[in-house]
Amino acid sequence: MFKIGIESYSYHRYFGELRFGESPVDKKITMIEFLDLVSSYKLSSVGLQTCFIDFKDISFVNELSSLLLEKEYNLVISWGHPSGLELGRNEDAFKDLLSKMSWAQELNADHFRIVIDSPKLWNIEPNKETITRVMPMLSTIVEIANENEMNVSIENHGGLKMEVYYKILKSIGSDNFGMTFDIGNFIRTGEKIEDALKLLGDYIKVVHIKDFVLNGLKPGEPDGWWPTVALGHGDLPLKNALFSLHKRNFEGPVLIELMASLNNKESENEIIKKSLDFLNEQQTLHQLG
Repeated sequence: MFKIGIESYSYHRYFGELRFGESPVDKKITMIEFLDLVSSYKLSSVGLQTCFIDFKDISFVNELSSLLLEKEYNLVISWGHPSGLELGRNEDAFKDLLSKMSWAQELNADHFRIVIDSPKLWNIEPNKETITRVMPMLSTIVEIANENEMNVSIENHGGLKMEVYYKILKSIGSDNFGMTFDIGNFIRTGEKIEDALKLLGDYIKVVHIKDFVLNGLKPGEPDGWWPTVALGHGDLPLKNALFSLHKRNFEGPVLIELMASLNNKESENEIIKKSLDFLNEQQTLHQLG
């Protein structure tokens, strides 16, 4: 069974980040308040974005850590929004990644998600240059993951084609290093979800799931406007993708991740509830089938 859950980025407005077309909310929240907000959903997994945590506030981090050590859900610590390692160009980001990786280890997190790219870096250099530059960093990460039996996964974050991730994952060849498979981001880069599943399916450790109404959007331009809708209310072949994951016996986290809402009249909570209903319905169908 999938470990159905929510990625904290879905509530990015409440952490102070606004995407194009979004309005600010009246009250911001902390990550502890986010955990309280979603606790009523009885989730099987939760993704926490480190960019929305003030690590300079030691007492807050200690309080958050204490809560997370008592968790009863699958915990994904998500590092790297918005641009991660910037194709291996950002040494300061690499140092921060190692620090957050250590924190994830202290929490006994089930997964540590990393990012090496961003839509803003789409097509700025040959893939070979990116791979050559980023591999020494990834080798260090994998060495730590192997020593500590950590699950680390690299997300397709809208800045590279699926073949690049495949080359990286195949080259590394570690069971502790895999893929955070963002279904919607493959559409943003102009690729087909079914092709990505065939190529990368054996490496998937975590899934990010979102839905788009494709009319007016521009696949192949990942840095454009990509508003999301509730799962099952858009045009992406999510039922097929989930069934493919089920056939692969995937049992990891499937995290709902919202971007800017296509319908500004719908709150995050309303969209999340509809999306959870969709995922639970699909999960039930898979069990019956």
